[in-house]
Amino acid sequence: MNKRQPKVRELQVLPEARSANDSWQRLYAALTDSDLQIVAAFCLIGLLLTLNLIFRFPDMGAVIAQYNQF
Repeated sequence: MNKRQPKVRELQVLPEARSANDSWQRLYAALTDSDLQIVAAFCLIGLLLTLNLIFRFPDMGAVIAQYNQF
């Protein structure tokens, strides 16, 4: 039998409070990240397509509910 001992981790000291300027720089860096912009654009396109389909076919929910009865 192989009995493993639980891992013990030491507590980490919290970093000091950052300045407001540093926080704005981090926010700006996050917003200008190209990966974040691509993901946001993809989500926005999906949302717009979904809204387009909802407004184009408003009775689709009733049709799906009717088919689910069988």
